[in-house]
Amino acid sequence: ARCVAILLSAVSAHARPFVLAGPDRTASVFIAPGEPECVRLAAEDLARDGARITGRTPAIAGSADGAGVVLASV
Repeated sequence: ARCVAILLSAVSAHARPFVLAGPDRTASVFIAPGEPECVRLAAEDLARDGARITGRTPAIAGSADGAGVVLASV
C-alpha cells in the first residue's frame, strides 16, 4: 500500500512561517506527474478543507515552481 506524503515548503531560502491561505496569498498545491489517483484526491481534499476554513481555495498547480504544497506518494 502507498501513502501520501504532504511536504509543506517555503519558497524562499529565508525561514519564515508557512501560510496555506492568508489575506494576500494562497499557496498552490502541486501533484507530481504519474502519481496515483489517491494523491490527486488528497490534493482536492486539502484544497477543499483550506477553502472551508479560510474562504480561499488553493489552486492545483501544474508545476512545482513556487508551489507551497507538494503531494507525492511514498
